Amino acid sequence: MDRPHGAKMEQVLDRRAGADHWHLICTQLDQDDHYGQDVEDMMSDTSVTKIDSRFSPKGELGQKYLAAGVTLSMRLWEEELPGEPKSEARRDYETVGYVIAGRAELHMEGQVVVLEPGNSWVVPKGASHTYNILERFTAVEATSPPAEVHGRDEADPS
Repeated sequence: MDRPHGAKMEQVLDRRAGADHWHLICTQLDQDDHYGQDVEDMMSDTSVTKIDSRFSPKGELGQKYLAAGVTLSMRLWEEELPGEPKSEARRDYETVGYVIAGRAELHMEGQVVVLEPGNSWVVPKGASHTYNILERFTAVEATSPPAEVHGRDEADPS
């Protein structure tokens, strides 16, 4: 591909209206040093992080913090017990989750969704939501930006 001087390239996945739309933005860092170099080579981080959840730090809400990158992190909700619904919250990060075991209700912006093993879900940034655990519940979530940075996970910004 012919790339003009001063252009960079990245791909952004935009999941709107239920369809995947790929947008290609061309940029290149420095024509002399990087011209013709693959985008993946320019933007790759080759470090590997392995987290053993047995030794993971826990948040105030009971979550275990797992692997975290610059723009994304994971956490584990392990064997959460049924009880009173959690307090309603609005967070300044997006959350996607996957149910490993148990059942819970996700209440979000007037909607109620029952979450069961094998289900995944999305809570958009800023959406008012709460969870009601129905059966001993284990799930993994990813947040972007990382929830545990700057106290995003503990404070309710609403």
